[in-house]
Amino acid sequence: MIKKTVLIIEDDPGILETIELILSGMNIHVMSAPEALETSEVYALAPDLIILDHWLHKKLGGDLCLALKTDPHTKKIPIIMISADLNIANVARYSLADAYLAKPFDIDELVNLTQKYLDESVNV
Repeated sequence: MIKKTVLIIEDDPGILETIELILSGMNIHVMSAPEALETSEVYALAPDLIILDHWLHKKLGGDLCLALKTDPHTKKIPIIMISADLNIANVARYSLADAYLAKPFDIDELVNLTQKYLDESVNV
């Protein structure tokens, strides 16, 4: 069975490491980026799922999410947006994210959402 790939875009090293450890324990191939990527870079990496922080150093994750969701090459990649922003539900909706988690997030919720979207990506 081929491992699914999750791209984590998160600039907080502690949160990034935590998510990497959790997903690695799920037998998932994990790639990470500490800052926003261009849509072409995401397309080249071909992840099955993206976990994206909203507050990044050089760009808002919501802007990147919207760019990915409106690009024909990347629009079908599910995106889970994470943020401590109190408005994360609205940000996620505006940026067309598939789901969101408020920081601090529940590990079980992260695992369940990740599994849900990886299972659905089989059918895409």
